[in-house]
Amino acid sequence: MVEFFLISERIKLQAYHRQQAMNFFWRTVAKQEIDFVEERNGRITAYKFKWSPRAKAKIPASFLKSYHATGVIIDRSNFRSFVRADVDVDVD
Repeated sequence: MVEFFLISERIKLQAYHRQQAMNFFWRTVAKQEIDFVEERNGRITAYKFKWSPRAKAKIPASFLKSYHATGVIIDRSNFRSFVRADVDVDVD
């Protein structure tokens, strides 16, 4: 439920600000997954959603290396920055 809310709010934010972005999810047959992948301005950012900041969350290193991507863990302590326009979650 949390994933659905965050993804839908992010897509609404992109549409409202007319951001050109391609959105995906990623999963392997070995059950590795990324909840939300955003490609914008030639940059790929992988997001993993966990409600608890203490929950173990890891973005597969194979994905980050293969796609030259940045990984971000979103939890209840930082989810607002993911769905608000005044704060950009992207990491340089």
